[in-house]
Amino acid sequence: MGWTADRKSGLAHRFVVLFCTAVVLGNLAFATAAEALTRTCRATYTITEAGMSHSVVERGFAARGTHTFPTAARERAIRVIESCAARHWAGRDDPFPPAECGAAAYYGEIVNYPFQSLERDITQLVCTQLPGRETIEIDIFVRLSGHADCAQSFGRSSISVVRGHTVSCTPSRQGTIQPGFENLPQMERLP
Repeated sequence: MGWTADRKSGLAHRFVVLFCTAVVLGNLAFATAAEALTRTCRATYTITEAGMSHSVVERGFAARGTHTFPTAARERAIRVIESCAARHWAGRDDPFPPAECGAAAYYGEIVNYPFQSLERDITQLVCTQLPGRETIEIDIFVRLSGHADCAQSFGRSSISVVRGHTVSCTPSRQGTIQPGFENLPQMERLP
């Protein structure tokens, strides 16, 4: 009789352990299969004359980040923006933006990216806004906006792309719109 009671007790214990294990594994499976959330952060390329605070050119876009937690999704969106800006500046003379400025990142994507060849496009826009000058020294930033997690990401509200970059305004670039720029929104000239 003692052996049967011990055996029943052991089976009950094993059942409880198996049941608890199944519950834990079920919860883990549910947690890992939790629906991914997508959050969007807005960004604006802001181009100023070097050392000045008012913008000469602004062009906006957005980034979407995906994660199971909203804050982490926004952090991923900011990382996509940072990666895109850094990679595009590194390849600024390339005719097209890098993959990081599209939907290539597994954890996020850029939406409505405003530039193709960054050097060419920025030079065209700056020279159009400030005609009559041969060279213009500029600073380029990406301002972050949207939810507080976007706007104050990592304790800052903007990303410095470059400071003191010189663009050369040849006569063909001054005050004209080159092919491919017809549909870009134009800004009024600043005083």
